[in-house]
Amino acid sequence: MKNKIYRYEYGHYLDGMRWGPIYLFAIGMPSIISGGKATSLSAPPFTTHRSYWTERRANRRAKKYFEKHLGIDWNGQHPNGKGEIRIDEDGNQYYYYYIIEDYYPTY
Repeated sequence: MKNKIYRYEYGHYLDGMRWGPIYLFAIGMPSIISGGKATSLSAPPFTTHRSYWTERRANRRAKKYFEKHLGIDWNGQHPNGKGEIRIDEDGNQYYYYYIIEDYYPTY
């Protein structure tokens, strides 16, 4: 499954199933407010909203589900293949491909 947005949104669905009607007030509303206040970032996760606690929670749940049931590695290369040139501790340049965790953090 290469649709990254589906993976991430599925975490919200799993949270909703667990929390039931309370989800709207405990997680849904804070997430909507965070999305409205989000600012863009120049590097992953590219928006402050993706690091908000409700989003990280959904990402953790999605990561656990997709790794267990579909074998998707959350630390595997991101499907869009983007990356950047980085420099290691010895001053050598290398190309770093973003991983799913970069875009959808679980920490």
